[in-house]
Amino acid sequence: MNIWIFQTGEPLHLDGGNPRPMRAMCLANILNAQGHSVTIWSSAFFHQEKRHRSLKYKKIRCNELLEFRLIPSPGYNNNFDIKRLYDHVVLAINLKKILKQEASIPDVAFIGYPPIEFAYVAQKWLAKRNVPTMLDIKDLWPEIFVYFLPKSIRILGKIFLFPYFYLAKKVINDTTAVSSMTDAFLNYAISSFGRKRSTIDLAFPFSSPKIKVTKEELNNHKNWWYDYKLNKNSIFRISYIGNISSNIDLIPIMEAAIYFEKKFKQIEFVICGDGPLLEDYKKKFTNIKSVKFIGRVDHLQAAALSDISQATLIPYRNSRDFQLSLPNKFSDGLSYGLPILSTLSGEVANMINKYNIGISYGKPFNRSLIDAISILLNNNLLKELVGNCHKIYKKNFTYEKVYKNFSNHLTKIKLKV
Repeated sequence: MNIWIFQTGEPLHLDGGNPRPMRAMCLANILNAQGHSVTIWSSAFFHQEKRHRSLKYKKIRCNELLEFRLIPSPGYNNNFDIKRLYDHVVLAINLKKILKQEASIPDVAFIGYPPIEFAYVAQKWLAKRNVPTMLDIKDLWPEIFVYFLPKSIRILGKIFLFPYFYLAKKVINDTTAVSSMTDAFLNYAISSFGRKRSTIDLAFPFSSPKIKVTKEELNNHKNWWYDYKLNKNSIFRISYIGNISSNIDLIPIMEAAIYFEKKFKQIEFVICGDGPLLEDYKKKFTNIKSVKFIGRVDHLQAAALSDISQATLIPYRNSRDFQLSLPNKFSDGLSYGLPILSTLSGEVANMINKYNIGISYGKPFNRSLIDAISILLNNNLLKELVGNCHKIYKKNFTYEKVYKNFSNHLTKIKLKV
């Protein structure tokens, strides 16, 4: 089959280095392995690195089964900037212009949502040509924009953002099938816009292929970490790899680090990633030796860090979108057998409780991060949690299982409508 994937904001095969494969890359790889031809329509602006892959529309043929179409847009320097919204508008306009000149059509299409405008343009063009389409919802746009406004002006915000709500409703209701990372997220997203769930609307969790690394490569990258003066004598190392933004709360880490330093416990926290609040957090943690801020790391460095850690953090604030989802960090932690320390109620907390794969902390659980770590320091319990993490990962979250099911479902949509 000839399958088109419309997906922005993610790494692509052509980016070089060791990018973390996300929906587009993972789905394309499985589809290619099954013999399907894939064309990925994406932004010429590389969201993660804030750079342009190209300044104009460009077709790039990777191999006989994989092609890229890069759509130009202005770009932006900050994820939480009005320039990002402007970028998405221009991106959608350019996509519309380019699609008008497109003569070929796919058998089936997959659209990543958000951004709203890009998804709307793609879905409308495909619908006119009777192409069965799956819309994959990853974020609660535009609702999340209203959520971050003060309560006193949320009604005004919703009125101001009416065009986004209109486009979102159109694209969600007019698409053939809808997918998301959990049933809870899928049900909430589609019901919010009046769509009734059908038998072909399904949830597929986030998952990435576990990186293949030789013992030599792993040891070299472990040495890279120790060169950053990580404490080789730490009895317990907890890692976080992700964006440093207003979505997360690292203050409990400060409290825990200070507490365990006073108790002379060799507990170490390693925080990787960048974002708008990185420098602010660095200043707050200046005199706390057991907390290391590393900056961005690549896939191999992340793998080595996971190998020398004993637990992983999911320190997100309890916004509705995170409560309904299982973030990438969840399956990543399970893949390395790392018990999860999480502030999230909802889906993550349900999984932790159901499968005994970590400990929830924060106000909703009447337990501090200090309490959670103290519990994990029980070696027998830690071994049990590690075993449970490996078990549930193999059962439900391996890249091969998730994306084989995903690709099979996508290719059968045409037969089911």
